[in-house]
Amino acid sequence: MRIKTKLYINYMVLLAALGGVGAVAGWSARSWRAAIEEQRAAWTYARQAERLRGTILRQVKEILDAFVTLDPDAGEEMVLMRVEVEALMTDMRRWGPTPPAPGGIDALYRTYRSITDLGLQVVADLRAGRVHLAREKIERDFEQVLFPRLEAQLRQLQVAYEDQAVRSMEWALRRHRWVQCLTLLAVMACIGQGLVLFHGIRRWLVRPIHVIGRSTEVISTGDLAHRVPVQTSDELGELAAAINRMAASLQAIQERLVRSERWAAVGELSSYVAHNIRNPLASIRSVAQVGLEDLARGDLESTREGLRDIIQVVDRLERWTRHLLDLTRPVVLRPSRGNVNSLIREVVALLRPKGEAKGLRWVFDLDESLPDRCLDWEQMEQALTALVVNAIEASRPGGTIRIVSAQTPEGDVRVVVQDTGVGMSEEVRRRAFEPYFTTKPGGAGMGLPMAKKVVEAHGGTITIASQMGVGTTITVSLPAGGDDDSGPHRR
Repeated sequence: MRIKTKLYINYMVLLAALGGVGAVAGWSARSWRAAIEEQRAAWTYARQAERLRGTILRQVKEILDAFVTLDPDAGEEMVLMRVEVEALMTDMRRWGPTPPAPGGIDALYRTYRSITDLGLQVVADLRAGRVHLAREKIERDFEQVLFPRLEAQLRQLQVAYEDQAVRSMEWALRRHRWVQCLTLLAVMACIGQGLVLFHGIRRWLVRPIHVIGRSTEVISTGDLAHRVPVQTSDELGELAAAINRMAASLQAIQERLVRSERWAAVGELSSYVAHNIRNPLASIRSVAQVGLEDLARGDLESTREGLRDIIQVVDRLERWTRHLLDLTRPVVLRPSRGNVNSLIREVVALLRPKGEAKGLRWVFDLDESLPDRCLDWEQMEQALTALVVNAIEASRPGGTIRIVSAQTPEGDVRVVVQDTGVGMSEEVRRRAFEPYFTTKPGGAGMGLPMAKKVVEAHGGTITIASQMGVGTTITVSLPAGGDDDSGPHRR
């Protein structure tokens, strides 16, 4: 299932749970409002029943006052009170579809009508002078029958309204408990769905993204055989599959590229070796042919000289082959203590004739306070020789070669070889340390790469600064260290 679909489903369930909470809240509000309205109405009608009782009792009092004081206006007052009582009873009949005591109201109304009719008869008898008859009606019909019945009916109606108010309160409390339970269930459903959604996001998004991130970091380090371990059918699974396909494609491309580079290196090396061996072999063959001819003539001295030439060419090939192998194998240092200035002087003394042949001028700026260092002097001699030879070959006739040695504040030894030759272009300077790269006719392209390899094996650095038409400056920096006297000393 797609992650988008999973999230949609979870969000819809969460919205449904929230909708349930809202529905429960709305139903709770309506229920409480209905219960409060019902209870308020019950207490209102209970008060009206009490008011009705007071009005009826006041009317009974008017009847008794009319009998005692012979009030001629008692009839009109009873009619007014009768109107008020009937209005109250009519209002109480409008309780609703199920009034608590409709039969009680009707019975009370009938009793009240009997009492009202009896009161009007009593007033009429008193006005006609039939006092004895009026007393008889009050004592027999009113006191013994109608008034006890009226009291009982009023009490029954009031109790019915009060009971209805109590039942409304109990029902409101029951609904409150139901609302509490439903609200708790709805809130728990929301919390549970939220937890499910949180767990789902961690499982569907966070963890796979974390795994994909770690795998891409591993792949970015060059381990193209690594694969993203996400095998779902959602969007992140498709992304992981795409990354795995990309890694597999890059791995195949890298393997093809490595094979191509190997074959290119083999071809370049083969061409270089063939180029550098062809001329010596041709010389050896020519000398051998001449030796055979000298031997046929019996000229042993010429034959002996030819053999010496062959030996020299073979020795030169052997040295070239050794240098080639040295370039391809790791540098093994055999350090001993010695002085850098002494090495510089030895190298210049060896190459001075080559420089004098071009009329070059030598300038030395050597720091005689340099301490002895522990270096592989044989390999350092090869490196420095390659730098000075390059400077001689790059210089114009009558130019200047300047060699500087100094110690930096950090204790490093710095050797600078500067010429006033033709200089290097930016492309040549950038490729100067590439093996087999050379701009000199017949050059091997191994001097500077080998010098860089030796210097870096000592923990140092070598840099080139050059300007076309001005000259080139090569700086070698050898780090401080190895100053103890426990090792052998270079003589």
